[in-house]
Amino acid sequence: MKYLFLVVFSFLVAECSIAKAQDKLKENFPKLSYAEMLSEYDSLVSYIKQTSPVIYYNKEVRGIDFGRYANGLKKKITPKTTMGEYLQIIKKTLNVAQDGHISQLNTTLLDIVKRYWIPAKLVSFDSASTANMYRYVKYLKDAFYAKPELNLIYTSGEYYNLLPFSYK
Repeated sequence: MKYLFLVVFSFLVAECSIAKAQDKLKENFPKLSYAEMLSEYDSLVSYIKQTSPVIYYNKEVRGIDFGRYANGLKKKITPKTTMGEYLQIIKKTLNVAQDGHISQLNTTLLDIVKRYWIPAKLVSFDSASTANMYRYVKYLKDAFYAKPELNLIYTSGEYYNLLPFSYK
């Protein structure tokens, strides 16, 4: 019984610390109104449709309709949508169109782009332009990509579950 209590308590502490860290990150986000979120989302979808041949390939070959999927995600944007939820919707949209040409820059690539890829005389793109991007990357890393511990053990060439689970 002690061990069960200890395991449950450990999970609760871990869950609370993750939630607290995510809330702290969200406090620093700029605020967008509902209309701004919709406008920005429409712009993103439009840019993807203009630049990504993969979405048309996916529709023809794989049956993945980017436009329908993007419209479904857009409906999830409501006046009560938080910035964190909005970022997750953006990330899901980018994932559907993912082909190597469309992606969210991680912090390392963001530094490279700022320094080497964009000519300074043609485009004004500096640290002030990307300050929020570093916060977004950190939030998505902690919230969107957070994975629960699987509690597996490897013995005699096989993986075994330490805790019971079920598929839903």
